[in-house]
Amino acid sequence: MMFVMMASYALGFWYGSKLITDKEYNLTGNYTSGEVLVVFFSIIMGGFNISQLSPCMKAFTEGQQAAARIYAVIDRTPSIVDDDNGKTIPNLKGDIELRNVSFSYPKDPSRLILDNVSLKFNANQKNALVGESGCGKSTIMQLLMRFYDPSSGEVYLDGINIRDLSLKWLRDNIGYVGQEPVLFATTIKENLKLGKTDATD
Repeated sequence: MMFVMMASYALGFWYGSKLITDKEYNLTGNYTSGEVLVVFFSIIMGGFNISQLSPCMKAFTEGQQAAARIYAVIDRTPSIVDDDNGKTIPNLKGDIELRNVSFSYPKDPSRLILDNVSLKFNANQKNALVGESGCGKSTIMQLLMRFYDPSSGEVYLDGINIRDLSLKWLRDNIGYVGQEPVLFATTIKENLKLGKTDATD
């Protein structure tokens, strides 16, 4: 890089000196040394400033890529939407039942996480799902909250298919702390209020 820079200086001064002394190179009349230096340093300063654009262009490109990813999420049409006519359960007990549930994540439809699973959790009882990582414990919770719908089978709450329930009402009635919680850069209180706006202190 230093060689190219110094070589460009040498070429500029050599050609400038030709323009000053040699009339065959200078068709418009002899240049003065001052004029040659003005042109030379103008080109040098212009080239230096153009070279400073490259970090900025990189930042602009990264910004465009980030914006494209953000807008892809914003513009995405979710497969599970809240139904304005969804049911609610006035006297919720909390009986949960999975009937012949099979499920695979959209990223890998060929790999079944749950295969024809039937479970029942009675209200007012403590239950534990135990198993090795990847066996479907968190998946059952995600199906219960309707982050996903089963590939086949149904999930019931107090005998009502959760697909028929209001999505907002359903999630308002579930307290769930995942094993990898996502926290925004604010207080715990404000994080909680993002999920439950009417939460008291």
